Amino acid sequence: MSSADPQSPGEPEISGVPTPSRWRFADGVPPVWLRRVTVALGVLVVLVLLGVVGSIVLPGWWAAVVTGWVQGITSAGILVGLACGVVFTALPAAIIWFAVRSRWQWRTRLIVAAAAAVLALPNVLTLVIDVGRTSSAYDARLDMVIGAPAFTGSTLIGALLALLGVVGGVLGWRWLRWSRAELRSSRGEQTPRRGLLRRGRGKAAGGNRSESDATPARPQDAQGGGVQ
Repeated sequence: MSSADPQSPGEPEISGVPTPSRWRFADGVPPVWLRRVTVALGVLVVLVLLGVVGSIVLPGWWAAVVTGWVQGITSAGILVGLACGVVFTALPAAIIWFAVRSRWQWRTRLIVAAAAAVLALPNVLTLVIDVGRTSSAYDARLDMVIGAPAFTGSTLIGALLALLGVVGGVLGWRWLRWSRAELRSSRGEQTPRRGLLRRGRGKAAGGNRSESDATPARPQDAQGGGVQ
């Protein structure tokens, strides 16, 4: 019988095992770097869409909401701006970080990260109103300057403080995990050493006992070993 012809590169495998390709993985799960890049791109797309929608539709509504809270009082504008900056920056950042670090499927991570990005809508709207060039953004900016003084700058400061807090929390968590791992490794190294020391002491004690047992008894007197 003649040997089977070698399979050409373009033909599919007869064994039924799918040929790994560039976008198809053996276990059906993309690598970690691709999942993280996908999550980041998804969040970026959501933010861009929010910015576009916000620049057209939502600036007037958000300006009316903020001016109703502040009512032209500078101190209220500072407090409300700091609260919005901190809450609507720290909460989405923490949820996105948790989604990236979790063991969920990458589609679930993408959905959770996109939903978390929606929580940043108040800060996105504030930024659009502050730097927007459309007529709606210009009108909303005038309303906020009159009805919500110091709100925009306070929001920016609160967002920066929230980002610093999230980054510091992540770095502190990583340092805590590293210190615990170092402590466990040091304890694991000390335990075998203590066991070796105990074994060495036991062997030394056993050697002393064997030497004492091997020492011959002193011969008694020829007359029966009586005491003279």
